[in-house]
Amino acid sequence: MSVEVPCGFPIVFSVGFTHEALFHFVDVCMMYRTAGSALESLFQSDMHT
Repeated sequence: MSVEVPCGFPIVFSVGFTHEALFHFVDVCMMYRTAGSALESLFQSDMHT
């Protein structure tokens, strides 16, 4: 008895994986952005004094 795998399964899996990877990528980008703006304000306050 062989198990039939539907043709659409790998596509759905890869789309789900890409979606998760994209979410993670956006998360990292936002993190870098916040860190960057925080550093920027730090440097600006340093230059003012």
